[in-house]
Parts: sequence; structure tokens; C-alpha cells
Amino acid sequence: ARTAGQADAEAVDLSGERLVLSSIGLGTRLGAADAETDAGYAASIRRALELGCDLLDAALVDRGQASERVIGRTLAELV
Repeated sequence: ARTAGQADAEAVDLSGERLVLSSIGLGTRLGAADAETDAGYAASIRRALELGCDLLDAALVDRGQASERVIGRTLAELV
């Protein structure tokens, strides 16, 4: 999350908490559930985070849960 007032951010109120997110996120819905698509998403996730994106969007139905797995692996590699 970002601090209030940071460029390209907007505040989102969640359950009374003030959470500030980038105004642009990365969605992971499209593509096949295969290694090639996973590699493309991993590279996109790394680049989006480098550019200040802090919102990654995935759902259980996206690519047969492959999106959640590639997000988790990529974030684990960066920590």
C-alpha cells in the first residue's frame, strides 16, 4: 500500500480502515493455464511492481487458479 498523497494513488475505504492503492492494477484473467502464459504474467507482475503498481487482481476461476499460483510464486521470489 502507499501513503496518502503519493502520486497516482487513490484512497479506498475498507471496513473503516484507510488503504491507499495505485490507481492502476494488473489483472490476470486472460490466457491459457500453461508455463508460457505463467512466465509472461510473472514478468508483467515484476515490471508492474517496479513501476509502483500495488494491486494484483485474480479470482479462483481465472485460468484454473493458475493466476493465483503465479502471483504467489512471483511475490515469494521478490521477498
